[in-house]
Amino acid sequence: MGYKPGKPLTRRETLAWLARAGLTLPLVPPMLSGCADDPGQSDAVSQHVPESPAGYGRDPDLLNPTVPWPLTMTRPQLDLTEKLGDLILPPDWESPAASEIGVPEFIDEWISAPYPVQAADRATVLRGLERLADAGFLQASPADSGRMVDAIASGRDSGDYEFFKRFRYVAMTGYYSSDVGIRLLGFVGNVSLARFDGPPPEIRRLIGLPTGKT
Repeated sequence: MGYKPGKPLTRRETLAWLARAGLTLPLVPPMLSGCADDPGQSDAVSQHVPESPAGYGRDPDLLNPTVPWPLTMTRPQLDLTEKLGDLILPPDWESPAASEIGVPEFIDEWISAPYPVQAADRATVLRGLERLADAGFLQASPADSGRMVDAIASGRDSGDYEFFKRFRYVAMTGYYSSDVGIRLLGFVGNVSLARFDGPPPEIRRLIGLPTGKT
């Protein structure tokens, strides 16, 4: 299983998505152990926690935009992120799975940013992914991987639960700040009207105005 987003995203798109996510944070609700060890998988994923980027420095040059920081995740880490993200946000009759709209790329962008909250999440998420790799999560069957996530989400292991809570929060932030997620939240934004007949009668009554046409 290799990570294959439904629609390839550019860095410019994921950075814009990251910025837009701040607007939806108030709408997103704040939240593992397992199978046989696989040392090879652990070595491929582990890399431990990379040093934080040098910071974000001065205001960006908007006339000559550049990518402000390097991405963090390796391919095995993206594979783990895809599998866990799709268990948290699976597809249903009206919405796609997290990986289909690029949520793993959003999470990678999020934990790569050099801001304090994201830097803390980088350490938490990468260590949690390493533990998942050690537990054989990527190779586990759907039933077994679901049981592993249930065990973590129940809080029986406080270290893994903290990872799951932050991972779920970032995944949901990404999902519900995407175009798909914003639509699912019912936000329509400004809609141009061909005509405006004034407030409906029930609103006019509420504010003490006559309800008949004038």
